[in-house]
Amino acid sequence: MAAGLLLLAVTAWTAHRLDGSWAAPGSIFALSWFLYALLATAFVIDPAPHGLAALWIAAGSVAVVVGGWSLPRVPSVGRPRPSLTLAQFPLLRFVTLLLVLAGVVEILYLFTRAGFSPTRIISFVVIAQLSAQNRAQFGYGDMEQGIAERVLLLCLYSGPLFGGLLFRVGGHRRDRVLGLVALINVVFVATLYGSRMGVLFGGSFWLSSYLAATVWGGRIGTVAGRRLLFRLGILGAIVLFGLSLLAMIVRYAETSSAGRPIMLLVSDPFGFIAAFGIWLQEEGLRTQQFLGGYRTFVRFFQFFGVPAEWPPEIDVGFNRSNIYTVFRGLIEDFGTVGAMVWLGGFGAIARLAFRGVIAGRRWAMPILVGVYAFILIGFSFSMFAYTIPSVAYALFVVYAFVAARLEDYRTRLTVRHAS
Repeated sequence: MAAGLLLLAVTAWTAHRLDGSWAAPGSIFALSWFLYALLATAFVIDPAPHGLAALWIAAGSVAVVVGGWSLPRVPSVGRPRPSLTLAQFPLLRFVTLLLVLAGVVEILYLFTRAGFSPTRIISFVVIAQLSAQNRAQFGYGDMEQGIAERVLLLCLYSGPLFGGLLFRVGGHRRDRVLGLVALINVVFVATLYGSRMGVLFGGSFWLSSYLAATVWGGRIGTVAGRRLLFRLGILGAIVLFGLSLLAMIVRYAETSSAGRPIMLLVSDPFGFIAAFGIWLQEEGLRTQQFLGGYRTFVRFFQFFGVPAEWPPEIDVGFNRSNIYTVFRGLIEDFGTVGAMVWLGGFGAIARLAFRGVIAGRRWAMPILVGVYAFILIGFSFSMFAYTIPSVAYALFVVYAFVAARLEDYRTRLTVRHAS
């Protein structure tokens, strides 16, 4: 385990020195996995699977960095880019407000559907009961979601992508409040469903959007940038682990597992790396029978009628887990060597997007958001493991593309009138 942690730390530092920023995707990739693996050591019973997993992940982080630097170097801008402004994103405040209102409607709908008054929204007992009901219906296959509710959920998961951007570019306090409410909505609904993954996806989307917009502003490689990244790290720990733990506490509050020790719930998110290590021990090198992207892009395959198969739950010593991190899917899809090549390609795209955002290229913004989200969600599995978050990200990409085209058109008109 120590060797893997050391390699991850060295890789993160090297990527930081090469790109001059801790916000560079290679740095974020290695540093986030270093911190996650380091925290996981607190629950280690059998160090063998953890050590093997950490070494493989460290090698993967090296592939990401090497892949990024295999491209011709794009020169940095000599001075910081001007910060993004709200005027560059037409209707961003209005769109975010609509998404927030849709999230509120979804919350009220969940309460009224279960027979609870919306006035009980602050009651922990009612929230716990509703979470238990939703989990039971989902587990027994009795949950029915109509088109209207799916649209509301799509708006809900789109909210953090737009909210994180609005929080960064909005010039008023109400913009920051609205951006935060978009995050709070998805966390609350995920808690009502007893879904820690909902918290992970929503939180990762918000952080990724905010961080990508911050990179554009040129606040990298400076003391202010490092402090900002530190604050984002604290916020990330609160959102991705703290609020995830809260969702788990609510999830088990009204079930037969209500007496579970708190440490068992705390350790739950850290069983993923152990599960991957145990699977890696059993599988060894994968050199044949590849799935060709099925695990990583499962929802795209399901869209064309290929059924999904959820991995089995295994005992990791201190807990049980059926989540194996994104790396298990990559290995099954492309093989051991192919997974490294895939990570190298991801590193190339990630660094291209990062340098593009620094250079002020608007097309790179939504790509960098997706890069950061893929990294953060990778603690569990692929960013494309669920349909609604995948479509939410696609809608954000479309919006960013249209906003860039409108700004270019407006700029040409201004120049034409000025001449």
